[in-house]
Amino acid sequence: AARVTMVMCGLDLNLYRRVLELFLKRIGKGKKRTFFSSVFSLLFIWLYAFVTGFSASVLRAVVMFSFFSIGKLLMRQNASYNVLAVSAFCLLCYDPYMIMQVGFQLSYLAVFGIIYLHPRIHRLLEFESVLMNWIWTITSISIAAQIATSPLAIYYFHQFPVYFLFTNLLIIPVSTIILYGGLSVLFFGLLPVVGNFAAYWLGIALNWGIWFMNTIIFFFESLPFSILNGIDISRSEALFIYCIIALLLLFIEIRKLKYLVSAAVLTLIISVLQLQETKAQQTTARFAVYAVKKQSAVEFLGQGTGVLATDTSLLNNPQSLDFFIRKNWWSHDVNEAKLLASDLPAPE
Repeated sequence: AARVTMVMCGLDLNLYRRVLELFLKRIGKGKKRTFFSSVFSLLFIWLYAFVTGFSASVLRAVVMFSFFSIGKLLMRQNASYNVLAVSAFCLLCYDPYMIMQVGFQLSYLAVFGIIYLHPRIHRLLEFESVLMNWIWTITSISIAAQIATSPLAIYYFHQFPVYFLFTNLLIIPVSTIILYGGLSVLFFGLLPVVGNFAAYWLGIALNWGIWFMNTIIFFFESLPFSILNGIDISRSEALFIYCIIALLLLFIEIRKLKYLVSAAVLTLIISVLQLQETKAQQTTARFAVYAVKKQSAVEFLGQGTGVLATDTSLLNNPQSLDFFIRKNWWSHDVNEAKLLASDLPAPE
């Protein structure tokens, strides 16, 4: 939740690009300045993608910004939906299997949600105060991204962040300061004597800023009910939820009752499917062998309970236990299981 708006929406890359364009404004005039600004921006963002390992979210942002820069260079006006679609098309031509990556799916859904939903949510409230308007902008962006990504995120991760609004409201400005601070450290680090002195103290301030950001995240994580775990939906149910969201948006836009009725019918269908799945899970027994690197874990599941036999090291690692084991529990309506430390031989 803390990073969905930053990483998935390329906000960090946009901040870097703005800093670069600020420096490039002084180079040349008119078309010459536009040319240099666009070319250097393209080189920088692709260098950034290379340094960060060409992750799906960064690639999406880089390809989108590339098309925006090319459009600016050619004096053409860019349509956000077209740029989003073309960037996805180019990436899938390069690697069709990228469409199966969770980061790719969530990234494009988040951006589409912000492009479509954010203006509609933002215009619901108007504030004369600059501060309140800024807070509402961040809030509406967070809501738009969360609406667009929640069904898929719940399908993959079986959880929902309850305090995402408050987290993003604090994390986004702090992250922005940290990103600019990191650039400042790199810049002053290239300068002799005085630059090294400034970079040293900026680095200390940057370290405290990162500590403060992590403290915010850990604080919200420690609050009661910070995350709703164990939410299990199937692929078809996730698609139904997206259909419900689309129907509700159509009802709000067009004001026709048939869309609201259709959304209610789909909600009823999801409820029936959930009841059927719960009943099937309670009457089905399974034997699971978990693929955990350099460790062994096997489990019997049935009637809402389980017996897990695994290594002591895995039992003593709550994060690995959540990642490898609990997700399967949630998928089969198992809340807790009997844990047996057996130290089985790890597979070769």
